[in-house]
Amino acid sequence: MAKKKSEKKGIGLFTKGSSDYIIWIVVLMLLALGLIMVLSASSATALAESGDSYKYFKKQLIAAGVGLVRHDSCF
Repeated sequence: MAKKKSEKKGIGLFTKGSSDYIIWIVVLMLLALGLIMVLSASSATALAESGDSYKYFKKQLIAAGVGLVRHDSCF
């Protein structure tokens, strides 16, 4: 008797047969963690220097957004 090929079981996004989705989720989680670390480490200094505690966070957020858009357009 011939064996049937095992089918991938999963939910929605993860059944496409590629690990790209998992990599993107991990990258976005690390990006969010990094942005939180920048905010927590620089908010007091930025507030003392410029009066805006989000100064460095905004710059980092813009750079991350540009990096994600630019990376996505390369493929």
